[in-house]
Amino acid sequence: MKAHGVSKDTETSGPKVHYLPTYGEGGITGVLFYSAVIYFALLAYPRYEEREKLKRFAYAMAIPALKKFVSQGGDPSILSPDFRIKREKVQGALNMGIRRIGWRVTAASIAYGLCANGVYVPYDVPTSHGSTGVIFQAPDTVNKAVQALLDTKAPSGRDSYFSFDSAAVNVKHRIWASSLPVLHLSLALYPHIYRVGNRPNNITCLIREPQWLRGVLSEAERIRWLLPLRIPSFKPQDAVCILPIDHPFGVTAAQSIT
Repeated sequence: MKAHGVSKDTETSGPKVHYLPTYGEGGITGVLFYSAVIYFALLAYPRYEEREKLKRFAYAMAIPALKKFVSQGGDPSILSPDFRIKREKVQGALNMGIRRIGWRVTAASIAYGLCANGVYVPYDVPTSHGSTGVIFQAPDTVNKAVQALLDTKAPSGRDSYFSFDSAAVNVKHRIWASSLPVLHLSLALYPHIYRVGNRPNNITCLIREPQWLRGVLSEAERIRWLLPLRIPSFKPQDAVCILPIDHPFGVTAAQSIT
């Protein structure tokens, strides 16, 4: 997406690193809007060979908001020829991309349990029986975590995010394995997906109010190097890296997502 030239990426010795602006205006015409769009597009389609699907999903997320902006009196020139896509194609790309985001959220819920298992949580004040805390217990393997998730089914109100085939092998391969390159990004985003009354936030709301982005990127990079301690199958050197454009690592040769 070339809008505002917001995405920069560069080759490193490991995975490709993507840099996004995390300061500025968050409105429909602001740079943060496009940064949030690209973040979700990369989350849904992290593999290079899916780059065309990534582009279609990015446009599909942006187009409805931009058209609404123009219909309310906004500058029509913001709708460049790239954004003139038939409604059916927009909806199809949106449905496929949101389904992928659902896979990432599901993977994050599995990872949360794996990371929390065995963690001691102290009470603020000891109980009358002298107990000073509790040890969190959750499935300690991916297989157990997947089975526990399937056993509980999808809780009411989360169906749009947790729709998947009810076979463990499909969850492990289609959802878990495909999400590993962006698992740290999914974990950092997870509290924002469920930050209001334990109900899924509409992705559109997160895109239109993207002030969360910088904190999520910083937390994801911290998680990236800690996650293998709990989940050995996660390889930080192979994971997708998205950093604020002003990150101290800096940027060399940059290229917009096109």
